[in-house]
Amino acid sequence: MKAYRKKPVVVNAVQWDGTPEGATEIIDWILAQPGGRTARYVDDDPPAHITIDTLEGTMNADWDDWVVRGIAGEFYPVKPDIFADLYDEEPDDVDRQTAAITWEFEPDPPTAQEQINELAKFIMDEVPGEPSRPEGAVAVAIRLIRATL
Repeated sequence: MKAYRKKPVVVNAVQWDGTPEGATEIIDWILAQPGGRTARYVDDDPPAHITIDTLEGTMNADWDDWVVRGIAGEFYPVKPDIFADLYDEEPDDVDRQTAAITWEFEPDPPTAQEQINELAKFIMDEVPGEPSRPEGAVAVAIRLIRATL
């Protein structure tokens, strides 16, 4: 079985303070998004909670839970300890409306041919009296490497 690393993404989120006013803010946010999502405040069955229609069905957000809008516009509740493990706060200049995806980019290592070309260029440019053509410079590099072995 192979291992996979989850790509880092920026999401929008708000932590519910347990109040009806806080629930209204979250519900208004969910209902304002395109896609016909639904959410409602339930206080007739203690403890009070927010029901959210998610991609996996209806889920409840309890007091202190975070409500997250994912990269596909979906909403879901996340327990505070899980949220703390998975998310770090972004700087204020990040566009929270679009929840822009960001990934850490590591360039591919240079190919062997790219490394040979770089070495040949270095020899042609920096080694006095050596060939001015890449083929000759590569031969010089091989000779120098063999001399050091």
